[in-house]
Amino acid sequence: MPHCETYCATDFSSQAIDLLRGQMAADAALAGRVELHCRTADDFAGPPVGHFDTVVLNPVVQ
Repeated sequence: MPHCETYCATDFSSQAIDLLRGQMAADAALAGRVELHCRTADDFAGPPVGHFDTVVLNPVVQ
């Protein structure tokens, strides 16, 4: 994340997202560049189309 202009992460676990939100809030350098969303891996609502140049999928895709 430190080398990305923007970072958008999704997870279906609200607990995981809440934990990450707490960590991002503690790091001012990342807080403005990180978006965290609680949704399933096949829900593409929200992120702008064509905005990202790289997409990483966890090896355990839902």
